[in-house]
Amino acid sequence: MAPIVVENEGEFKELVQETFEKITKRISFAQKWCEKFLDFQKLS
Repeated sequence: MAPIVVENEGEFKELVQETFEKITKRISFAQKWCEKFLDFQKLS
């Protein structure tokens, strides 16, 4: 793993959300669970 440098809090939140979405798309049951129980708008 390489270190990741972010410039500000907004960039960090975006990175975390993008990474989480990529991971959940790889695991179908997790994607369906996330879509059902998590509201990404509230996490922003």
